[in-house]
Amino acid sequence: MNKKTISYTFLSLFIICILAFSAFKLSNVAHGNINTIYNLQTLEKIAEAGDIEAQLRLIDFYQKNINSRNNYKVKLEYLYKKVEAQKSTDEYKKVNQKLAEERQYARKEAKKIREKKMAELAVFSEQYKNIDPKDKEAQKRAHLRSLEIVNDRKNVYSWKEPYTLRYRLTVNIKTPEGIKSGSTVQGIHYPLAFIKNTYNPASKGIPNGEAAYIDLGERGVIFAIMPAPSSARHRFFGLIRSVFPTVPTVYGQYRYKEVLHHYNDLRNVKDEISSAHYPMLIRFRDINDPQTIEVVYQVKRGETIDRIEEVFGQGVSIESMFLEMTDDPLEWKLDNKLSWIETMEEKDITHALRKAEPHVHITNSVAYYVFRQGFKK
Repeated sequence: MNKKTISYTFLSLFIICILAFSAFKLSNVAHGNINTIYNLQTLEKIAEAGDIEAQLRLIDFYQKNINSRNNYKVKLEYLYKKVEAQKSTDEYKKVNQKLAEERQYARKEAKKIREKKMAELAVFSEQYKNIDPKDKEAQKRAHLRSLEIVNDRKNVYSWKEPYTLRYRLTVNIKTPEGIKSGSTVQGIHYPLAFIKNTYNPASKGIPNGEAAYIDLGERGVIFAIMPAPSSARHRFFGLIRSVFPTVPTVYGQYRYKEVLHHYNDLRNVKDEISSAHYPMLIRFRDINDPQTIEVVYQVKRGETIDRIEEVFGQGVSIESMFLEMTDDPLEWKLDNKLSWIETMEEKDITHALRKAEPHVHITNSVAYYVFRQGFKK
């Protein structure tokens, strides 16, 4: 098998995999109203007030996400009982028919999109089937073109207004002396985006804010640090959307702008963070020396490392963590606990953190940015 054949085979398999993944996402759209994005917490309030449509939409959502949170099963059973007595009413039948029509319409739209992409990819495969494996630029163009077809990138990463997602992270620690809490406001900003480049900061989001700290008195101070700035988009999808999911769930990056718009306008809703999305917690053996940093809590590849009780004493553990979408300004108050955060240069702080023994492993390595991002002196 010559190099051209290998290159063509690899490229074809790559396209097929992307298409299959895209088709899977599109198929999921069929189960919801593609024209409206509902916030879960808001819809729950409407449902509790007796709205049958909100109740039926929530039943669909809980059924699909039954394993996402422990309380979904309880909520689902509660709603089953609420709607059972209404099944014979005209209102129930009308709403049930409406949701059925939405699903049917969504399936047809998904099919159209899928067929369009199949046709475009067929043309693409013919155009690039004889690509020279030594021509790196041609390989790159082919790769970007395939992504553009599958993701419809011109509509994905292009918006004509800035978006700012700001949220308050609150960490509650249980101690023998009572609950100790700390909070901070963090955010992700999306400036104007007119280009297709997915690596542009506008499409990835620009994070800002600082780590939260929880003062345990004589026991010490716990810091909930921030992930790398390059993880902003993951933070949005992994944290914000897991705490404040949309109903029906929004699938596919081709609705990225619409989703950003939704969360940009979402305010004053608060809910608990699942343990799978807890931030890394650290402490300093000597709070005046950044080189004494050590991890006390971390979720890594699905495995939880919890040293909080070992480090801070018997009866000390994580009670809960909450996220709240807010308009509150960013808070810069770490200098109240870390004297060196203001007096040392960023590069010197990073150098000291990286000399810690044992080494603190964080994606892209530990650095100043785990404590502050977007801070201007």
